[in-house]
Amino acid sequence: ALNSHSRTHTGDWRYKCDICGKTSIQQMARHMRMHRGEKNYLCSECGKAFLSSGELRLHMRSHTGERPYKCKQCGKGFIAKCHLTRHTRKHTGEKPYRCSLCPKTFYSLRDKKRHLMIHTHKKSFQCLTCGRIFRQEDTFKLHVETHQLT
Repeated sequence: ALNSHSRTHTGDWRYKCDICGKTSIQQMARHMRMHRGEKNYLCSECGKAFLSSGELRLHMRSHTGERPYKCKQCGKGFIAKCHLTRHTRKHTGEKPYRCSLCPKTFYSLRDKKRHLMIHTHKKSFQCLTCGRIFRQEDTFKLHVETHQLT
């Protein structure tokens, strides 16, 4: 795990998706399931399908109300540790993600990536079903098809 994490700093990417160009230090099997629309983990409560057992486990917390990660400042609970981390930054004011093209800073990498599209003037495609945003039209179309399969 430490070896994999170190690669994020050195830029040693082992896998590159031939469809969308995404690079990863992890095995691409899960990523490719996303392109193929293979969601093999079904929620027994609502029937929603997921790519991994971990995603299903997090989703199940929306049904059970379980929020195991609590904010020490305000007591708000979260289903995932990363959600608590992002929330905590709002209390501390920490914005570790800086735009390389302007002085703006962000609480999360997701917010920074969304902001960068302003500078690059890249067209974006948003899924009306789940809200995900895509920069490449072909990837967006593949994603939309996954909703039609379920």
